[in-house]
Amino acid sequence: MQTSNLARHVVVAILFAGAWVIVYGNLRILAFWAIGRKVSRPQAAIWLLFLGVLAFCVIYATKVEPNWVQLTHHSAETKKLPKGARIRIVHLTDFHLEKRSVREERMIELTRRAGPDLIVLTGDYTVDKSPSVLRRLTRIGARLSDIAPVYAVEGNWDADDDMHALSACGVKVLCGWAGFRGPGGLRIALGYMSWYKPSAPNPPATMHNAYKVLLCHKPDHFQMAARCGIDLMLAGHTHGGQVRIPVFGALLPDQELVGKYQAGMYSHKGSLMYVNRGIGMEGGAAPRVRFWCRPEVAVIDIVGRR
Repeated sequence: MQTSNLARHVVVAILFAGAWVIVYGNLRILAFWAIGRKVSRPQAAIWLLFLGVLAFCVIYATKVEPNWVQLTHHSAETKKLPKGARIRIVHLTDFHLEKRSVREERMIELTRRAGPDLIVLTGDYTVDKSPSVLRRLTRIGARLSDIAPVYAVEGNWDADDDMHALSACGVKVLCGWAGFRGPGGLRIALGYMSWYKPSAPNPPATMHNAYKVLLCHKPDHFQMAARCGIDLMLAGHTHGGQVRIPVFGALLPDQELVGKYQAGMYSHKGSLMYVNRGIGMEGGAAPRVRFWCRPEVAVIDIVGRR
């Protein structure tokens, strides 16, 4: 769901004001207790309940959900593969590595459990560019490569060091188009489109009849990909908004980050795009929180129906 900046700012303001009202109410009760003034039990119980809910939400959003990685399953049917054939892709994105966390271990375990034929990574691998974090990225890439072939493209947080760390462990860094041969000799075409300087992702003539999977960090360029006949585009960048409200969608006011394509599967003129919620969280001064937007390991089955 796409919402205007004004609507998002209004909701953020309401939630922020509500949180302060709850805190103020409890501070008022504490002050009355300190000066010996009586407070009715129902009133105290209500404010304490609100405070408990607020505290639960804060703890859940900062300590629980950021490490509660979810395995999601999706499928894309195509006449470009024989009926009953299947190529399984695991899509991972937006690691945003900083200090060590359990979510990377859970990501690797869920990927192994999914049994992919192919793993693709769509950018934003590290926030901290220190040698120790880059070595950890190399180890993660090596462990994923032990599961299945891994292809990667860059995101807006990435520097040359990130891509070198991945290529050092056998991850194939895409710069154009590559053919991938799956189980039983099934073939698909893998392509890369730059997130900052997009151009028509036209594959070589030898790949025109293949099922075409395009990797691009930002989902904004989906319509361009669809016009070029891309069958499936895989993207990240949005983190699903990180903080979501049921029905309303992403709460983050900045449409440059979230925008029209927030999370999940989209279609346009016969093409599909999947936007992954990512593993990590926004870096810099942004709070490290997730709410109603769990980290994601996305399994996408390309299923033949020719």
